Amino acid sequence: MHCAQQKNILRLHAQKKRTALSCQYRQKADAEIVKKIVSLDFLQDVIALYMPIHQEVNPLAVTEEIQKKITFALPTIQNNKMIFCHWDKQAPLEKGPLNILQPVNKKPLIPTFFLIPLLAFTPQGARLGYGKGYYDRYLNQHKKQKKLITIGLGYECQKYAILPYEPHDVLLDVIITEKKIYNRKKDI
Repeated sequence: MHCAQQKNILRLHAQKKRTALSCQYRQKADAEIVKKIVSLDFLQDVIALYMPIHQEVNPLAVTEEIQKKITFALPTIQNNKMIFCHWDKQAPLEKGPLNILQPVNKKPLIPTFFLIPLLAFTPQGARLGYGKGYYDRYLNQHKKQKKLITIGLGYECQKYAILPYEPHDVLLDVIITEKKIYNRKKDI
């Protein structure tokens, strides 16, 4: 079976597993995940968040819990490319091309830390997203300009022993679930 076909089958399976989690479980798990994010002492500078869709982990509470002076950014899709734009809770949002809320302000910035949604992951850092490749393209393009730290957010039920992997797929540095922090890079 071709890698793309394997990924599509796994996407359906992983989405069903996440959808099966109760709303109450996801809320408690999200709170645990946010606690773990806030406990990361290396977070600084600019952190990229995302607007959760399809029962993804909700990272937005980080903006209220983190005590350091941090700039937050959200992804914006323009001309089928992802960029990140400054965002705070008072900033207006609009629906983007994928029907996901994104900042009205389109002044781009390059975050240092990325909180990234996922459908599936391995403890070794492999990530399966929705298949559009936005994060992989963005990270591959910008990792040449500065050091980027990628932090995948998911639920423990989304963990797999192995996932199909292609050369353009970017491995996550850290994955945080409600149960554990998987740190692939010990030097961060």
